[in-house]
Amino acid sequence: MYWSARGDGRYKKGVKLNPIEQGNLCLHALFSHNPEYCVDIVHAHKPAFTPRVAFILGSGLGALADQIEDAVAISYEKLPGFPVSTVHGHAGELVLGHLAGVPVACMKGRGHFYEGRGMAVMTDAIRTLKITGL
Repeated sequence: MYWSARGDGRYKKGVKLNPIEQGNLCLHALFSHNPEYCVDIVHAHKPAFTPRVAFILGSGLGALADQIEDAVAISYEKLPGFPVSTVHGHAGELVLGHLAGVPVACMKGRGHFYEGRGMAVMTDAIRTLKITGL
């Protein structure tokens, strides 16, 4: 049986996934639309952390995350619903800490519709950031 992401983030039967999606399908299907689970993971890594600002960085701005003080990085692979990078060398991690004294959440890497993941590829990640207190 094959499943495919729909534009609204739900799944439907019958369409074959590209090989990149197949490895993460089970976790994403179980926890999709449950960003509270990811918030628990975030708070396990950095308890009581509430970011005031969030950044979604492409590869050109990845160095900004290196400036974050007291940084804790969580791989997207540990956060169900976050877009695991398909490009070698792209970080694919959520970095939490302080930038110029302001608590920030910084996504190093993002998912793209053209990678065959559907229009909702970033939905769970954005919802997770919102629930953390943004």
